[in-house]
Amino acid sequence: MLSFRQKNDKSMPKWAISYFISISFLFLMGLVAFKLLDGLRVNLPNFVVWLEIGILGLVVLLMIIAMVRKNFSILWWEVVLLIMALVGVWIFCLSVFPIWAGIIIAVALTLLPYIWQRTFLNAITLLVGCAGIGLLVSFQFPYIVVLVCSFAVAIYDFLRKKDFKMAGLFAEAWQIGLAPGVLIPASALDWFKPINKTWEAGTGQIVGLLPFIFMAAMSIFFLAWGYIYFIAVWLILAIIAVFVGQDDKGYLRSWVFSMTNAILFAIIGIYLKML
Repeated sequence: MLSFRQKNDKSMPKWAISYFISISFLFLMGLVAFKLLDGLRVNLPNFVVWLEIGILGLVVLLMIIAMVRKNFSILWWEVVLLIMALVGVWIFCLSVFPIWAGIIIAVALTLLPYIWQRTFLNAITLLVGCAGIGLLVSFQFPYIVVLVCSFAVAIYDFLRKKDFKMAGLFAEAWQIGLAPGVLIPASALDWFKPINKTWEAGTGQIVGLLPFIFMAAMSIFFLAWGYIYFIAVWLILAIIAVFVGQDDKGYLRSWVFSMTNAILFAIIGIYLKML
């Protein structure tokens, strides 16, 4: 846990706060989808099912390539998640909004980060995409499957930070101009910086897409169970962001947010099923 002096040191990067801002936006997208789709009482359009089949097919194809090629790069797995997030933008927009509005918003979210390369636009696009895949997960998979996957993702998030290969991943990503995750800045003002400036050492940090996908899915479940649970989880994550979101060296503990969300998801879900 950070000491009081360290938490108030303005020179330290505010990774945990930026990460919590991203989670808050993700929860907001879950709320928008839940309200506009009238909870979970509607069926997603048929095209969403086809997109889901396409994504699964791509994942299987890359798994086959991984088994055949020994030099298969870990970057490709992050590329799959990136493609899923971009597809998720269209899933979210076309599922939640009228078709004409959904197409306009999806095109804008897809193109704007490349036309006007600002950190907040890049984050918004990828987070909306994660919300779209999360929406798909919440509609297609039962509680128990999402519960198991949420803990698996939290463990993945922890190992992702510990895996020395990630340094190579980021180096490869930088060479081809690809951000393999959401780029979060060290301070609030840095959200408005160009992506290449935020990506500089000590200014920006890349966090994984997979935890955001399942946080989005869980936010839909929380809303279906009641707004009190949705707000309670959000407040608990806010407290974590302030007190234990970073270690004593200032590094982000993203896995703590993922694990807390999974634990609360388990506790609330089991409690409601026992009533």
